[in-house]
Amino acid sequence: MSQPPIERPFRPRARDVTVDGVPWIARMSDKAKAFAGGYIDEYIYPCPIDRRVLAQLQLSSEDFIQLAVEAASDEQLAEDVRSHVAELRKAQVA
Repeated sequence: MSQPPIERPFRPRARDVTVDGVPWIARMSDKAKAFAGGYIDEYIYPCPIDRRVLAQLQLSSEDFIQLAVEAASDEQLAEDVRSHVAELRKAQVA
């Protein structure tokens, strides 16, 4: 799936948009891609809420950028994030 064209000025999706039931990921991925692409404008990545979500997911902001940029779709990003969390839980049990 191709990425939507970049809108100017840049605006990430709304705070309440979820992807496959995962909150905040849509907005954070928009900002991560914009940060990586150099067009984030006045938005901040990672903002305090992004940092909180990333801490819960045990992902660095750099690792999330990589996941967001490489994902072919929102659904793939949500799946990749879920896989990461599942691997962490599995490692904690072992």
